[in-house]
Amino acid sequence: MKNILEARAYLLKFYAKYSRYIDIGFRFVLALLTFSFVSNHVGFLEVLANPAVTVGLSVICIFLPMSMTAVFAALVVLIQFFTLAPGVAIVSGLLILMMFALYFRFAPGKSIVLLLTPILFMLKIPLLTPILFGLVGGPVCAVPVAFGTIIYFMIAYVKSYATVIETVAETGTMSQITAFTQQLFSNKEMWVVMISFTICLLLVYNIRRL
Repeated sequence: MKNILEARAYLLKFYAKYSRYIDIGFRFVLALLTFSFVSNHVGFLEVLANPAVTVGLSVICIFLPMSMTAVFAALVVLIQFFTLAPGVAIVSGLLILMMFALYFRFAPGKSIVLLLTPILFMLKIPLLTPILFGLVGGPVCAVPVAFGTIIYFMIAYVKSYATVIETVAETGTMSQITAFTQQLFSNKEMWVVMISFTICLLLVYNIRRL
């Protein structure tokens, strides 16, 4: 126990001394992972999927609030979706707009949760999401975790069925909107994961409080 407390004190002292550089590095890495995730999954527009653009956007996000990284990532996703099928971009844009409105209302300042949730899915460790934010966050983290889960499944669906979506796109925008909306909201796995993550996060949080 003494060694743990000494290590904790050392880490706090180290962070206090180099907090500025650590924060900059963390912002850059988080933004880089976020934009890389988008480019790797829905890089339909090659210009935006270019590694130089990904790095450039990540550098810009260093000097902005973390919430702006989420906004920029959402814009990149919508542009990529529009390149594939305008109808998909319209549905996704309305959904993201609604989620952002609720997010900024109920969980402002939790941008890191919103950004890390899809990244942890990408890294194949999604179960870490509710455990991590139950330990270091609180019940309010359930909001950005749920939204991050929806965004991940939305992007994953578009990536998996890009060819089918392109075929539907030939029938018109309204057909795209109808088909994409039905497929997204009928995804039982997405709803089960959202509910399970919320319950798990709340359980971990309450155990921590005990």
